[in-house]
Amino acid sequence: MSVWARFAQPSRLVWAADDAAGHRAIDAIARAASTLLSAAGPRPGEEPLALWRRAFALTYSAELRAERTGRASSVVDLEPERYQRFTAPALAAAARMRPHSSWAWRRIEGKTLSVVRLAKASLTFAGGADYIAWKINRHAGTDIELKPWQRRHPLLAGLSLLPRLLRSGAVR
Repeated sequence: MSVWARFAQPSRLVWAADDAAGHRAIDAIARAASTLLSAAGPRPGEEPLALWRRAFALTYSAELRAERTGRASSVVDLEPERYQRFTAPALAAAARMRPHSSWAWRRIEGKTLSVVRLAKASLTFAGGADYIAWKINRHAGTDIELKPWQRRHPLLAGLSLLPRLLRSGAVR
């Protein structure tokens, strides 16, 4: 889900092992917009920019997100002409795709994967817990300051902080 949204936004291939790998990457990225719009389920008469905003909002709702509300709109509003240009070709390609699972299931799956990724990052990288706190503070405008025990036990810290972050709306 989040991959479709990331690569439906402007992206550049900066390195590839060889030409074949570069072509495979470009082909995969080229399918992201149509996959995203197919998953969003275009509605009859929906304006292109409204469709993109809704599609991004759906993918964001399927992750633990620290961004402020309105992030899906701001992505589209940065380059509205790009999304206008991409809509017709992406919808034409999307029409040939099979429907995906429900967004309710995607939300459960996506939020679970987000928690697993955060847990792995907090244990894999030195300062992982501090990085996660910094990222939440930056995106949600919070002021999380980790205590020494939370740095030593990032999983316990995450479990203790998550309910408060969810209640306050800092993480959705």
